[in-house]
Amino acid sequence: MVSISLELADNGVIKTIKDDNYNGAGELYEGKRVFEIDVDPTHEKKLEFIYSLCRDLGLDLGNDFSNNVLKFDIGWGNDYNPTVDELEKKVNLMKAEMKLLTSTLKNIKEKDTSKVSSK
Repeated sequence: MVSISLELADNGVIKTIKDDNYNGAGELYEGKRVFEIDVDPTHEKKLEFIYSLCRDLGLDLGNDFSNNVLKFDIGWGNDYNPTVDELEKKVNLMKAEMKLLTSTLKNIKEKDTSKVSSK
């Protein structure tokens, strides 16, 4: 049986995985991993911890080929007042995403048109 335990540490979380039937051979396995999340202003370590825990629990979050993927995102709070620089960065990122999506849509339409005309 596999068991997962979480312990709070001064600077984060310690995740311990114990398996009493490792590789189906009855071997014992114990792995520990420390996630330092208190010194994480970008929240990357927190996301890494959440994704790691989901993998260990066998939760299917989707994959790169799925049209339905569960993502954990970092963003602004509802009542947060961004600075002008933050807003400009976000607008530029969204413009770049729109450009990519528009290009992808154009390519898909061109492929569909070429399939129809070749028949």
